[in-house]
Amino acid sequence: MSTNVLNIPEHVYATIQNYVIDTYREKYPTGLIPVENVDGMPYIHRIPTFSDLDVSKGVMDWDAEQARADKILNYLEVPIMARQIKIAYTQRDLRAQGEAIINAKIQAILTKFMDEIDYAVWHGNNEGNVTLSSGILGQATEVDELDGVDNALVGAAGLLAALKKMVTSIPVKYRTNAPIVLISDWHFYDLCATTFLGTDTATSVAAAFKAAYPGVYWFQTDHVLDSGDTAGTNYRLFAFAQDINVIRKVVAKEVSPVGPAIMDITGATEQLWGTLFAVKAVDATGVLYSKQITYSAS
Repeated sequence: MSTNVLNIPEHVYATIQNYVIDTYREKYPTGLIPVENVDGMPYIHRIPTFSDLDVSKGVMDWDAEQARADKILNYLEVPIMARQIKIAYTQRDLRAQGEAIINAKIQAILTKFMDEIDYAVWHGNNEGNVTLSSGILGQATEVDELDGVDNALVGAAGLLAALKKMVTSIPVKYRTNAPIVLISDWHFYDLCATTFLGTDTATSVAAAFKAAYPGVYWFQTDHVLDSGDTAGTNYRLFAFAQDINVIRKVVAKEVSPVGPAIMDITGATEQLWGTLFAVKAVDATGVLYSKQITYSAS
């Protein structure tokens, strides 16, 4: 790590690293997925899981045959995603603006990079037509019949029913013990915020849902839309229990430099940055993704 002021001063790294962490947590709903940090930068991470207990039933007399409680150890294998980007700037930039150009340019590049990382969390890590590792959308349990019939929602009642169905479809054992995170695309949220219950223009669908489920965290991102969706025409909902035994993001390397910054003969500086991570629905019953939603006012 260089300490040359015309290269990248060490304290700038700390500033940028804090910027990356704070921006991801504040801007992206996937920043709410519980994190498991792992060492060694593996290609595949193994998550140990146990089978359900076979416990005793209600009996009048003690019976050893009904007292089994063996847990069988299994493993979920999670391929690690690798994402990288090169950050470069010239000696002329540094002479003109000093460290300001380092902060401004790196932050601008890394903001775009983090957007790509967040997209990969949802949709997977692809190289051409090859899927290197799957995103969380492909691992979730699909939810249909959001209004009791299908996913073609009608009016305020249909919107409110869909929101409630996504939350109540998560098993009670998780809803009781973990916060629930609900994520919609922006257009769906706008519909809920501007569609009112009957003639009551003071209570929108969004307000009614938040009043009924005050403990649910509702966030918005168009990254929840699938590849066949058209923003503004098709809508999606995603929900999960915020429990590391339900869903987790495995982080083998935070967004950070890969090797030293290199200055060429012209004074231009280039450095490779990267991250290693994966996301896994450990128990898909607590990770839900709606089938494609459409809406009409009446």
